[in-house]
Amino acid sequence: MPYDHITFGLALIGFALLAADASRRFVGRRSTALTLISTTVILVHVGFVWAFRFDWSFAAMWQKSAFAFLLFHGATLVIAGSVIARDRLRDRLVFAAFGIVCVGALGAPFRYPELAMLQLPVPAVFVAALIWTGSTWRTLHRPTKP
Repeated sequence: MPYDHITFGLALIGFALLAADASRRFVGRRSTALTLISTTVILVHVGFVWAFRFDWSFAAMWQKSAFAFLLFHGATLVIAGSVIARDRLRDRLVFAAFGIVCVGALGAPFRYPELAMLQLPVPAVFVAALIWTGSTWRTLHRPTKP
């Protein structure tokens, strides 16, 4: 398909930015700019999927996978909502969006041949986010010596 490299490159970049945003928020380091940037990249990716993968056809997208359609658009709504929410709700929406996206993103490269090139990068981003979050959390909550 035309523009697949851009479409799926944006997906990986958006996933990495969302992972970074969720990880930073989990340890109390909020960044509205990061949320805006990740949301923008993700929305451009969604637009590319609609335009270049499905030619703006709801039926084609639904026919490929109703579950993926609902997951994809549910995550998109949660991510878009995070931009206009206040900080505490924004945290929850970013966490929820990351969780929803992980459900689809971690399995999609193994299910769809056109996403096979993401079989290593997507899990790597997920693991890196977990490691960074854990190490930062541990550093922030390490008991101090008297």
